[in-house]
Amino acid sequence: MGRGTTPIESALRGRIPYGNDINPLSKALTKPRINPPSLNEIISRLSEIPWSQFKSIKNKKLLTFYHSKTLAQIEGLRLWLKKRKIQGKMDQIDCWIKMVAINRLTGHSPGFFSVYTLPPNQAVSIKSQKKINKKKQ
Repeated sequence: MGRGTTPIESALRGRIPYGNDINPLSKALTKPRINPPSLNEIISRLSEIPWSQFKSIKNKKLLTFYHSKTLAQIEGLRLWLKKRKIQGKMDQIDCWIKMVAINRLTGHSPGFFSVYTLPPNQAVSIKSQKKINKKKQ
C-alpha cells in the first residue's frame, strides 16, 4: 500500500478504498488523507498543543538529525498524541497532524524538521549522518 496512492485515488473516485500493508506507517499516511479535516480545525487543534512545555529530549542520539528545540517538540508532540490515543480522544484532526509530522521527519528541503537528512528510502546510520553534518558545516 505504501503511502496510499491507490486507496486515496479510489476514494476520490467514489469507490470504497481498501489497502493492506505490514508497515503501520501505510495506514498512518493514508487514512487521514481519505477524510481530511478542515484547515480551521487543524489550526484550532495546533493551538491546543502545549508546544512551550516540550523542552526535554529522551532520545539524545537523534540530535544527529535534528536541532535540540525541534527534537524536543517532535518528542513532545509524539507523547501528546499518544496520551490522546490512550484517553480515547484521538480523532481525524490528530491523525492528520500525525501524518504531516511523519512526512516531515526526514528530508533536506525547506519545511522538513531535519536540517539535512535523506528521505526514508535513502536513510543513513547515525555514523553516516555525522559525516554528512561535518561536510555541511
